[in-house]
Amino acid sequence: MEGNVRRIRQVWHEVVNGLRDFEERAEKDPKACAEEALRKVARESTLYRLTHRSLFGLDLKRKEDWWGRAPLPSDPDMRALFIDCILLYELFQGTWGIYREAIKRPDLRGDSLARAICEIYVETKLTEPYLLARSTEIVSKQLPDKSRKETLAEELTGYFLTQLSTSPSYRLGRALREAGSPSSALLQELPAQALLVWAEREDE
Repeated sequence: MEGNVRRIRQVWHEVVNGLRDFEERAEKDPKACAEEALRKVARESTLYRLTHRSLFGLDLKRKEDWWGRAPLPSDPDMRALFIDCILLYELFQGTWGIYREAIKRPDLRGDSLARAICEIYVETKLTEPYLLARSTEIVSKQLPDKSRKETLAEELTGYFLTQLSTSPSYRLGRALREAGSPSSALLQELPAQALLVWAEREDE
């Protein structure tokens, strides 16, 4: 489990660091970053549509033609990927819809519009881990005998580790040092706590 958590943490660590860099650049040059955000949203939307069509032969742009009739993969990993593509495609397509509405607003022009586009992009990317965790949860409930029970805990823990610091300059870091190795203490306690927090969330 520890190896999987560290791998997931590394993936999200790179994403979070990229978003921090994007936000810093957007403060200085919002128009250039807005153009970058538009390109990335278009690319990711296209990526998930093409991936789903390549793997499952279904076009997410024409979901009404097969929704509720296409069989789901029996393999848990493939089923999770099937659902991931749908959720993330809808996420980025929804972002395009928000952009279209933002462009129509008379109070958003020039830098204010560019900053809004950048902020929406960051919020979209921060929604990704939630949707992927939802996908894992859905599959684990649909295929309880085939899914690894610890997968959701690994995903949540890996992401939460990108949001926590064990530095002694923070109270959490100091408390963890009292229990021994901060990293080991966090890995021992966080998986169970992550599942509790997830179970207590309010579904939208």
